[in-house]
Amino acid sequence: MERAAAEVDDDLFWRADGTSVRVEYRMRPIVQDGKTTGLVTCVRDVTERKRFEDERARLLEREHALREEADRARVAAAAAAGALRTLGQIT
Repeated sequence: MERAAAEVDDDLFWRADGTSVRVEYRMRPIVQDGKTTGLVTCVRDVTERKRFEDERARLLEREHALREEADRARVAAAAAAGALRTLGQIT
């Protein structure tokens, strides 16, 4: 039975002290004479990179929310200015 290569981009491994580490890993079969005789696995600690990616996503969401809030404030300010102009015309 021949194994296919595999890739995992976001997984947790656990250290002996009970703490976790975010990892990605790649697995490739070792094939000799048409038979899978082993597996090579490369594991990479991606904790810091994932932390930065998560923080970036959080900041982008915050930026989007602030832009929407600013747009609503501009609309409200324009409506208030229009109302004040109308009141100025009435009095």
